[in-house]
This record gives sequence, structure tokens and C-alpha cells, in this order.
Amino acid sequence: MARSARFVVLAATLSLAAVVAAAAVASPAVAKPPSGKGKPTPTATASPTPTATPTPTPTATPTPTPTPTPPGDPLDVIAAVGDSISVSYNTVGFGSYPQYSWSTGTAITSHRVQLQQQTGGSLTAANVAQVGASSAGLATQIAAAAGAGADYLTIEIGANDACTSTVAGMTSTADFESRVRAALAGFSAQRPTADIMVASIPNLYRMWQVSKDKFAARFIWASAGVCQSMLANPLSTTTTDVQRRLAVQARVDAFNAALAAACADTPRCSFDDYAVADYIFTSAHVSTADYFHPSVEGQRVLAEITWPHSPFASG
Repeated sequence: MARSARFVVLAATLSLAAVVAAAAVASPAVAKPPSGKGKPTPTATASPTPTATPTPTPTATPTPTPTPTPPGDPLDVIAAVGDSISVSYNTVGFGSYPQYSWSTGTAITSHRVQLQQQTGGSLTAANVAQVGASSAGLATQIAAAAGAGADYLTIEIGANDACTSTVAGMTSTADFESRVRAALAGFSAQRPTADIMVASIPNLYRMWQVSKDKFAARFIWASAGVCQSMLANPLSTTTTDVQRRLAVQARVDAFNAALAAACADTPRCSFDDYAVADYIFTSAHVSTADYFHPSVEGQRVLAEITWPHSPFASG
């Protein structure tokens, strides 16, 4: 989303934002018994032939259904591609904190941790997501993930295709979908037995709603140029600004539909069924470093709500 370079320029002003932020109001299934005849006993007087008591065949013990093994190759490598969300950017301060990543993190119950608990082993993580990445760079990231031998790939992409300086600068839905489809096809070709989980894009309009009334948020959004297509003039209620915000969110909705369609057409791909897009984030889920990226709690929630849609989740 916001590019790290912008924050370097802000080094002199961050202390002011931090002071104000501190004062601001917060928020993964299994026999018939044989019939028999008795033999008559030879005597002078014929006796009735006794009917032999059939010997019942023991009821077969059902064969236990084995626990399904995870699909694909043995699970050794989990890879994350996409934007700053997956590298846990600005989670507890300025910069990337991948240990809190919803996908590959070790400090929260991420997908990686869930899989390690499930398999009883350890996984190698290849987090090649990048701050500021858009769909234009997805194919390159996915090629890197495939090259790292990813057995399970998570994708979170699209926010930066909508978070531009102006509405006119947003990626078209057609371009976004074609890029995602090409990237997914490339990964499937290189890693045909690997599994993919695509997460939807968070509701950017909700990110504006949650923090727009906080002075620290407005200060950082403006001075750092955070997602100006959505966050410019945050308190304005003019028709132009209202329609601008709605247009950005409409584009995000279209991107999410494109992600769902592209994933549905890709072998071994699971979509999160709009779990992230539909989640109502609160202030507790948003970092006070920039009032836009997920906090540690936000990353934890992302892991929690996406895991049930992973191909490795039970039930």
C-alpha cells in the first residue's frame, strides 16, 4: 500500500503523529451367517432330525477411515505473494514485521503455524510479497515463489491497484483480472501439485470510516500520501468526494470478483469466499503507525478468517 520511501521523508514529523495518536481515541470413512443342516443319529427308532444351531459369523469390524492427507506434494514450503499486508508492513511501527504476517508469520497463529501444528513438523517460508506491489508485479513474485519450491501459496493483492493518487490512476478491472489469471496459470504450470489460497481485498471504504475522525490519521494520510484515491479530503462531504470514495470501493469490489473468478478457473485454487472483503474491521485491527495497514490484532484476524478457506483446514 503506502510506500516505505514516503515515510523516510516523514521522519521529522512522526514524533508529532505518535503523540497525537496516543491521545486519539483507539478501536482452519467401512456377512450373512452360513445356513447349516444337522446329521441324523442312526437308531432303531428314527429320531427327529435336530436342526443344527447356525454358527453366526462375527460382525465385521468397520475399517476406520484414514485421516485425509493434505493435497499435493509433501508440504515443505509455504510462500506468500502480494502486497504490504502479507509482509505485515507498519504493524507495530514503521517498516515490515514479517513475524506477524497472517500467512507466514511465527508470532501469531498464521497459516504457517496452523500447518506446522497440523503436520507436527516445520515449514520453510518464502515470503516474497512486496510493499507497494500491484497486480503488475504478481507474475514475477509468483515465479519466485515457484522457484522456491512452494507447496502452498497464499495471495493477497489488489489494494495498490485501487490505492493510487487519483481515481483515474486505478488499474482497470480487465487489466487486473488478466494479470491475475496469467500469474496463476504460470504458477500452476511450474507447480502443478501445489495448492493456492487467494484472499480477497479488505474494504478500503471501511478503512476510511474507521479512522477519518482522528487527527493523527488525517495528518499521516495527507503528509505521507496514503491511498489518496480513497483518503484525500477525509472529512469532506461534498458530492465529488463522496462519489470518489464510492468509485474506489466499487473498483475494489470488481477486483474481488475477478480474484474469485480467476481462482475458480485455476486447478487447486481456493478463494476465501470474500471473508476479508466482508469483515468489519475496527480501530483495534488498524495500526496507529499509518491508520491503514493491519495491526498485530488485524493480522491475527486475517489469519483466523482466511484459514477455514485453506485447502488444509479440517472440516
